[in-house]
Amino acid sequence: MKKITIALVGILAVAFVSCTTSPSGESRFQQAVETAFQNHDISELDKLTCWDRVPEARRKATMELYARDLKFGAKDIELTPPDPRSPDIEWKKDGITYKSNLEVLKNVKITFKEGAKYKDGTYFVGEKEGKLFLLAPAPIEE
Repeated sequence: MKKITIALVGILAVAFVSCTTSPSGESRFQQAVETAFQNHDISELDKLTCWDRVPEARRKATMELYARDLKFGAKDIELTPPDPRSPDIEWKKDGITYKSNLEVLKNVKITFKEGAKYKDGTYFVGEKEGKLFLLAPAPIEE
């Protein structure tokens, strides 16, 4: 029984590690976000976003947010751990409760260029099939 338990723990540990994005994967993801901002490339942010379960109206609103932020331009972009005080945002619109469509594992913190309407912004980041994605709001079951 002890050997089976040890083997099972080992298999689960390997499965967990293989599903976790590597530091080089994090670096590539951050570079892709930085490149999208440098090139003012909304289509790249679109590709970097997980759209699972996101209604069309929320997708449109997210793309409008990206367009606005790209106009501001980025002075600095960092991939950080989520804020423990506010790891995700849950909100209601028209009686529907929304939350990020994957678990928030990281934040992309953007410091906008001088003269922008806002000083900074934060995008939530999650993981799907071993890849990092920007997250978008999806309805949750209540």
